[in-house]
Amino acid sequence: MALNSDHNPIFRKVILPWYDTDAVCVLTVVFTLSVFGFSLAGVSVASEMPEAGKYAWVPCVLLVLSVAGTAAVSLRLFRRHAHKLKKELP
Repeated sequence: MALNSDHNPIFRKVILPWYDTDAVCVLTVVFTLSVFGFSLAGVSVASEMPEAGKYAWVPCVLLVLSVAGTAAVSLRLFRRHAHKLKKELP
């Protein structure tokens, strides 16, 4: 008797990984927004001090990465909650 390893039983539930929960996503957004503020302060300091001007690329990279991270996680949360609302409505 051969066992079918591709068989997916009906009683099996989808388990979300711990890093994809709402709480972790919200914490990620809060962290990336704090990095955004830190990078804005860095850009401000680099623009005021001529000797620090050549290092202005570091806070600019942080700024771009924090905006991208915030947008990606916020979009994930928005889609998840929109899907939940769509399922709840008749």
